[in-house]
Amino acid sequence: MPPKTQDDIAALRLQEAEAQIALARATVEKLEAERMAAEAALRRSEAAEREAEKAKQMKKRTPTKPKSTGTTGGEEPETKPAKVPCSVCVKAGDDCRYKTTGKAASCVRCQEKKTGCTGGTPPDGVRTLKRKSKTVVDSDIEELETPPPPTKKIKKTEETPKAGPSKGKERAHPQPEPEPEVEKIEPKKNREDSLDTRDLFLRVLHEMSGCRSEMRRLHQEVGTLRKEMTAVRSNNEDLRDEMRHLRMEMMMVRQAVRTLDDVRDRTTVLEAYLGPFMQGQCRDHEGLLRVPGVDADPDYEPEAEMSGEESKEGEEGEGTGESSEGSDGQKSGKEPEGADEGSGKEPEGSGKGPEGPGKGPEVQGPKN
Repeated sequence: MPPKTQDDIAALRLQEAEAQIALARATVEKLEAERMAAEAALRRSEAAEREAEKAKQMKKRTPTKPKSTGTTGGEEPETKPAKVPCSVCVKAGDDCRYKTTGKAASCVRCQEKKTGCTGGTPPDGVRTLKRKSKTVVDSDIEELETPPPPTKKIKKTEETPKAGPSKGKERAHPQPEPEPEVEKIEPKKNREDSLDTRDLFLRVLHEMSGCRSEMRRLHQEVGTLRKEMTAVRSNNEDLRDEMRHLRMEMMMVRQAVRTLDDVRDRTTVLEAYLGPFMQGQCRDHEGLLRVPGVDADPDYEPEAEMSGEESKEGEEGEGTGESSEGSDGQKSGKEPEGADEGSGKEPEGSGKGPEGPGKGPEVQGPKN
């Protein structure tokens, strides 16, 4: 899935920068290891060259016999008693002891008195100077007596040809002198090791320069990556602050939604509880507002009532007269019809009402 938010993009960039830094560190460590190996090889080659030069110098020098010290590492020499003491020590009544040197010719007493040590046998590990006796043979004596004859040196004289009677036309051409033999100096052969070490040294120097340039480049890249990381971290902090604000707003919205849900639940409960009571009150209110005669008879006219009232007033004022009686009779005849009609239409009006039969108030017609 591709990243959608800036936080995801910043996290991916940070991971990429960390990976690049790890790769740069690995390359630097690898180059350092190669440099250390090259330096070690160079040191080994230099040591080999020094040893070879020392060996050559030791071969050129004349071997000198080292003085017999008898001890190594600055240790003090020890003395050992002789197996058989010498005559000098026996005469002096002293112990005959020899130093632990490899070339002790006499015992300690004789060395101090600077006299020859006669007799006695030194202990084991001590050497004494033994002079070899030369045996002379007659043939050797004759050879020594008769010295070899001296070798005569013959000088080569070059004869120049004399000029003949050819009046100097034929000139003498002397033979060329033989060139003296000169020892050919053989060129010094360089050791293969020295050539290898030089090539190795040059190669190591070249590699070191390349490694240093690459390390500089990697340091620059690491600096740029660190700057990018700081920028990414600052962006991440800004994004985190924005996320916190959004989360706070979301929490506030959720709380408001919860309060609205609670209010809605309460209203539904109240409506369910108070529904029938409210319906009954509405019906009673509708019944109280109903007008008698109008609701029962939709064709009811108020002029009929007004004419009935006027006829009543005429009867009271005149008291006599056929015309009035006739009119009263007609009116009275009409009034019961209207009353009958009103009484007949009452159940229809009561049936048509919204409350149903038997619940609304009874509507009476106009009285005579």
